[in-house]
Amino acid sequence: MSLSILEIARMHKEFIYKKLNEMEHDLLPSSEEDQELVRRAIFSVRNKSVIFERYVPFSQNLYTIVQDVKSPNVTIEFTQDRITCTCPASGLCRHQLAVILALYQYFDSVQDWTNNWRAKKSVQMSLLAEERSPKSWRNLIDEVMKPHVIGDKRIEGYAINTVADMARTRLNRYMPFEREWVPMFKLFCEFGIFMHILRQNATAAYQDANQQYYIEYYADKTYDRVESIVAELASQSRLFSIDPFYDELQNMTFEFIQINTRYPAVQLSFYLILWKKLLSNDKRIQSELVRINEWQQSFLANQSDEVLPPTIQPILVLFHMILDDMQSVDELLKNIQPREIELYLQIVQFANQLQKWDVSSNILRAILPHLYEFLNETLSPSYRQQFAYKLDVLFGHVSLSDEEELTLFASLGKYGIRPFSNYLIRNKRYEDWAALHQLYPSSFAYLEACGLKNVLAEAPEVTLPLYHYFAMEELAQKTRMNYKQAVRIWKGMRSAAKKAGKTAYFEQYIQIIRTDYKRLRALQEELDKANF
Repeated sequence: MSLSILEIARMHKEFIYKKLNEMEHDLLPSSEEDQELVRRAIFSVRNKSVIFERYVPFSQNLYTIVQDVKSPNVTIEFTQDRITCTCPASGLCRHQLAVILALYQYFDSVQDWTNNWRAKKSVQMSLLAEERSPKSWRNLIDEVMKPHVIGDKRIEGYAINTVADMARTRLNRYMPFEREWVPMFKLFCEFGIFMHILRQNATAAYQDANQQYYIEYYADKTYDRVESIVAELASQSRLFSIDPFYDELQNMTFEFIQINTRYPAVQLSFYLILWKKLLSNDKRIQSELVRINEWQQSFLANQSDEVLPPTIQPILVLFHMILDDMQSVDELLKNIQPREIELYLQIVQFANQLQKWDVSSNILRAILPHLYEFLNETLSPSYRQQFAYKLDVLFGHVSLSDEEELTLFASLGKYGIRPFSNYLIRNKRYEDWAALHQLYPSSFAYLEACGLKNVLAEAPEVTLPLYHYFAMEELAQKTRMNYKQAVRIWKGMRSAAKKAGKTAYFEQYIQIIRTDYKRLRALQEELDKANF
């Protein structure tokens, strides 16, 4: 090794500080396991168990051995910003920390770092786990999430799942041994972690599309876990001693829905899943209704209607619906805002599960006048097609008048081509169906998905211009694969012409194609293969 360890440490001082800060961030002074990891790492440094084997200047890799039970190899790749260890531990281990501290000691005090780290200790986590109460469980979650919620600094989107997984792994160490308590503990953990992540991102100075994608991805994964846990809790007999935890769950869901974020639909979906299966009794509903009304009144007293949280009105509709207070439901539906539409659709799905078809029908009719504004001005373009499919399914259970259906499809515009196609077919408006797909052409596969087979059976003659259009689109690509696809389309056109009694027209059409494109040898060969 041509360079001394002192020179290597000074050369990569910034890397060492950075890695030590990251490790300090991940280690909890209140965790007995982390205390033991730090203690053994420091012992290795003081006992001179860290052996610097060699340094390769070209790759800037440092190879070390930590003399331990099995003496693992620790490699630092400075250019790759990476440190790895051959021990079986996953993630951060005592050997990695020992190597970093062994380098750190060349320009700072390891003892001072240790004292500062231990000074952050606030509460013994094992004691919180032993005291089985809602308050201690929430304090335990707060303690685990403390390193990740620093001031107004947001948790970066790419790190959200990693942070949640790390917190979940730490909390699992304190899981109750009794099987009947495990689902409740898991549910507390999932909600507690998600609340911290939402709050931290809500207080961040800015948001962007990527951050929204990461949070929604994490929410989808978490929702699946929560749904499974809730189903397990709902199926087991309820212990008398677990009632305070259900009370605290109600408090947590209320806190969760109050967080001011850009993801009210995500928050409402988690809120509803607990109220659907775990908290749905009249006493709880009445108390929650009082709290929601008080929350609304506090906003109306201090702020303008425009800033009223979008979740308030849909939740009020939900509880009045469950209590069969239809008069209050109808009054609330008069004040629907476009930004609330996605939330009201969740209430519609809830109403359908309760078989309250009249309520879901009234909600859907109430949102009709606001659909266009929501779809084109509020909803992100990447979600509009999926939203149109969702609306088509929900409105499929409602008997709309012709005027209401036209309002629906006019609101959906080009995003509602498929449901509008089904509507035109149901009403035997086949010429309008053909005109729609000439106005908004997409692909031949999409044309088939929009009911081409049904139109062929009833009015094959209206499909001929569409066959011609998509065949010409394939010819424009000028490859043999596209010529083959064009011939397949013409085969369908031949069948349609035969059904329409226009075989002579099709034969003349093919002759014109052959003449106009006689220089395209590959196309002529494909036409010959098809016996045109």
